[in-house]
Amino acid sequence: MKGNHTGTVLPMGPGSLPKLLHSLQFYYGQYLQRASRILTLFERMEGDDEEGWPAYAEMAEVATTAPLRPIAQEVLDQFPLVTGRTTRVARMAQLFLMEERGIDWETIRDYGIRYWAEQECVIIPVVDARDNLCHLVVRKLGEKTFFFMTPDLAGFSRETFATISQTGAFFGADHIDTEQPVMLVESPLEAMTIISLGFTNVIASCGPINRMQLNNLYYSTLWLAFDDDAAGWRSRDKAIGKLRGKTRLFVLNWGDCDAKDPGDVEELDQLDTAISNMREVIPERGW
Repeated sequence: MKGNHTGTVLPMGPGSLPKLLHSLQFYYGQYLQRASRILTLFERMEGDDEEGWPAYAEMAEVATTAPLRPIAQEVLDQFPLVTGRTTRVARMAQLFLMEERGIDWETIRDYGIRYWAEQECVIIPVVDARDNLCHLVVRKLGEKTFFFMTPDLAGFSRETFATISQTGAFFGADHIDTEQPVMLVESPLEAMTIISLGFTNVIASCGPINRMQLNNLYYSTLWLAFDDDAAGWRSRDKAIGKLRGKTRLFVLNWGDCDAKDPGDVEELDQLDTAISNMREVIPERGW
């Protein structure tokens, strides 16, 4: 590519642009502004466009940069730890996590779960493998939907928070052993439910998996354990399409233990049943 004066050979070919852009962010903390918009287009494409790639690559050779930085510690510090207080909302959060979701005290503490007193929400930090705070997932107590914290909501309107399609981050990535099989689920709460049952090598995509996240799945063995619904099936199929033949893949079906998703699993025996019935993805045949 033009502008490369270091002698380094940059990755070329279909599918390489997202990896290149992510490498720029990873090493330098910044994206090319126009290239970041191109990346969004790539993420919306169902497959790699071999003929169109050179045009996208040429457009990416823009020198203007825009910062993409972790969320500042002062943003996080305004939300107290769930395990550190006995206020009314802290107690509400504790009951929700422990009684409704089956998450134990140690997991709540180890993953630094916080709460937002004024809005009666649980705050779940998403930290990458290098301890960068990438996102704050917000779950309203008494409701089933979640969203990502924004600068305006956090009271830092002059800041810019990266989107998860930019970072490709996973909840739990800072806790796992990459040499061991890694289970991939959708929701951070589901991940913590499984962790509390004793299987600790779990990450969560925090919603439908995106292209940048697929580029970051470098584990040697991956267990695909998405929800047993249409959104979960789409994420599963995307992961298989991207990683088949590159990573040893297994598909875990929660229906094998009479559950719809990891949040429905209440006993270790259920988890053992689901794991023992996993099916391996064979590159030549599928699964």
